Amino acid sequence: MQFVGGLGYQQSIFEGFTDEVLTVYPGITVETGKNYIIVISAPFDIYGKNSIKNRGVSFALTLTFD
Repeated sequence: MQFVGGLGYQQSIFEGFTDEVLTVYPGITVETGKNYIIVISAPFDIYGKNSIKNRGVSFALTLTFD
């Protein structure tokens, strides 16, 4: 098991206003075998201007075929 993390920034510019969001993506990876990797993360917004703060859960399964 390994800890992973990411950081994301999004800015949208419209005629009347601008919105911004800064998101942190902490998570873990589980490599239990040679053929697959499981990634679980729980992203959440730490900064937002004219935007709703969100949070969630992400799951990814990566398969390799020999």
